Amino acid sequence: VTPVTLDSLTSGFNIGKDKTTDVYFNEMLGFTENEVKEILRHYEAGNSAGLMDDLRRLYNGSLFSSRASERIYNSNMVWYFLSEYFPSQNYPQKLIDSNIASDYGKIKNLFYINSSAEHRRKLNEIITAGETTASITEKYSFERALTPDDFVSLLFYNGMLTIKDAQLSLVRFQIPNYVIREIYWSFFKDEMLLLPHAGIDESNLQNALLDLAQNNNMKRWIGEIEKVLELLSNRDYQNFDEKYIKMLFITLASLTQLYIIKSEAEAGGEYPDLMYLYRRPYEPNYQFLLELKYLKTNEEKKQSSVLLHAKEQVRRYLNKPEIKQLKNLKSYAVVFTGKKGHFEEIIS
Repeated sequence: VTPVTLDSLTSGFNIGKDKTTDVYFNEMLGFTENEVKEILRHYEAGNSAGLMDDLRRLYNGSLFSSRASERIYNSNMVWYFLSEYFPSQNYPQKLIDSNIASDYGKIKNLFYINSSAEHRRKLNEIITAGETTASITEKYSFERALTPDDFVSLLFYNGMLTIKDAQLSLVRFQIPNYVIREIYWSFFKDEMLLLPHAGIDESNLQNALLDLAQNNNMKRWIGEIEKVLELLSNRDYQNFDEKYIKMLFITLASLTQLYIIKSEAEAGGEYPDLMYLYRRPYEPNYQFLLELKYLKTNEEKKQSSVLLHAKEQVRRYLNKPEIKQLKNLKSYAVVFTGKKGHFEEIIS
């Protein structure tokens, strides 16, 4: 229940209190880490350590008070996953129940609540950076326009953002977990790619990613990205930079739900731009590590040096223990100059 409803609910008396961010109620709103471990012990789940790692990545991350220390698992999503997993010891093909997906589909309508440039910038920041800073709105008023703080607070109250930490009087919010991140990617795909540019062929993209996964055909995958870039208008390119190239590689790869997609995941003090990693129950022939760079068309002279720098970065990543343990990993340095992609495979 959002504060919009609570304002009406408590209008007849003045003793109601908003407990949303009360530190003492934080752990009431989902499962703690120990509670999830206890469930796995109770049902005698095999490989509970590996299972716990995956549950943590997919469903953990919610924090409802900046004074709390325990991040909370989404209990509905955890129960769905485990109810699918326990009978056969196989991971579900879908990460959330269709009923929950429908609910989040409705919540996604919040993204359309205000189309002003200010709100679009805030939403783009959340999608590309994964976080934003705002003040929490405690009371809403229909007598004034919705502010960016109001918008961010609505996303927080509906579980689409969570508290990362406090910065003096402001709160830094982040996307809580992988499943919620996929909802943002879906919005980016629908709103910024597929709907405005009807020439984008989703089937070709899916087949190209499958070819990449099974045959290491990076040329075809880059070619499909180039086709998407060709369809973007000059207006789309006004603020285009490296983070938008990365979002293309993320959102277009998420069309198949074939991989867990990691962006700038820490590995021994380094942060590879992008990794496509195995996502159970699927196990294609290859996993991928990509270092991405973007140059504007008038910066073409820098292409060789930028590609060389990207290759050096990839070689450093490949020496990290966290990366070395990834089986069947293919690694690439990729540079886009305008709408044209250039790539080179790096073999350790």
